[in-house]
Amino acid sequence: MVKIIVEGNDDKKFIEIFFKDLKLDNFEVEKMGGKSNLLNIYKYDKLSSQKGLKFDKVLFLFDSDFEKDDKKCGGLVNSTKCIDNLIEELNWEIKIDYYIFDK
Repeated sequence: MVKIIVEGNDDKKFIEIFFKDLKLDNFEVEKMGGKSNLLNIYKYDKLSSQKGLKFDKVLFLFDSDFEKDDKKCGGLVNSTKCIDNLIEELNWEIKIDYYIFDK
């Protein structure tokens, strides 16, 4: 099973409809309640305990936002650094990928 991790409810609804239209069914979408939560290692306790049992692959989907609005994780370069750091900290040892939507 693939766990797709997104920022919010609209993202979740879009992905569920889009993937079902493509006849893909081996996935589950998890909304994190915003980009700051999506990139926060402390928000992954529950998912960490499910890794390997309920899912064996992860796809993070989120947008880059603007650097002027978030100096730490805003903009494509900073967003990439933040998600790379999160993946390293999670240390899940399963297949993980991400896509960052930018302008």
